[in-house]
Amino acid sequence: MAKNHPSSPDESPSEAVAPRSVGVVGRVVGRLRAVLGKLLADPFHVLLVLAVNVAVVVGIVSTAVILRNRKPPPIPITFATAFSALDSGNTAE
Repeated sequence: MAKNHPSSPDESPSEAVAPRSVGVVGRVVGRLRAVLGKLLADPFHVLLVLAVNVAVVVGIVSTAVILRNRKPPPIPITFATAFSALDSGNTAE
């Protein structure tokens, strides 16, 4: 039985072993790394990615602030609420 020994001193044992078949996830991760490597190589593209991220964060924060500060609709005035206010002595309502 042959042992796996590195062919050169600077080669690690993991490089000497035959590569495993890469699954779908491995191919997707490899492709994503390649695309991100090309995208982030140009300073203009880096600036563009940062601007898009800032716009997304500002949009999420502003939407959260708007939704948080919503006031519930006023309670509709009915005869029952008017008569109960009169019975309690509150003629302004």
